[in-house]
Amino acid sequence: MVQFFANLFVNIDMGILPAGSLKIKAELEIENTRFGFLGSVVYFGQTIGAALATGALQGCNPKMVLGTCLFLNIGTLLLFTQTNFYFVLVFCRCCTGLFQVFFAIYFPVWADTYGDEQQKSTWLTYLLISSPLGVIIGYGMCASFLETIGWRWAFYIQAMLLMPSLIGMWIIPIEYVDIQACQKKMK
Repeated sequence: MVQFFANLFVNIDMGILPAGSLKIKAELEIENTRFGFLGSVVYFGQTIGAALATGALQGCNPKMVLGTCLFLNIGTLLLFTQTNFYFVLVFCRCCTGLFQVFFAIYFPVWADTYGDEQQKSTWLTYLLISSPLGVIIGYGMCASFLETIGWRWAFYIQAMLLMPSLIGMWIIPIEYVDIQACQKKMK
């Protein structure tokens, strides 16, 4: 369950930015081209993260790597709401993508390793639907907050929703997270 909710909540910002685009652009005084770059730089971060993730997850304690990525993801979400400096905003979005991709890479392998034969396809289905569902939640949250408490609150709430996943990541015993150790035991 921690994996599903972490994957769900880590993707909320992907709906917040497009849903709040007009208000965010106006408040931050960003023109269309710069806002488009701000929206797309998260994918550059995901590309960098994808190149780093395999080595980090295989060479280090995966529980520590995932927990650190979740913690840093929360940090970049919160920093994004606290600045109006364009290059800091770009840095935050790039880092958010970098930290998100570790989950996209690790969780399907985790489901395949730990799920029994009857559960694997169900677990993978839940993990695959959690990403777009997170985007949909982000759209809805931001749209409902725009005229009342503002777009920044959608990011604050995303950060708050990620906290239980972070706590869950730290309290799950390592034997339920470390794929390599599990595979060695099965041989």
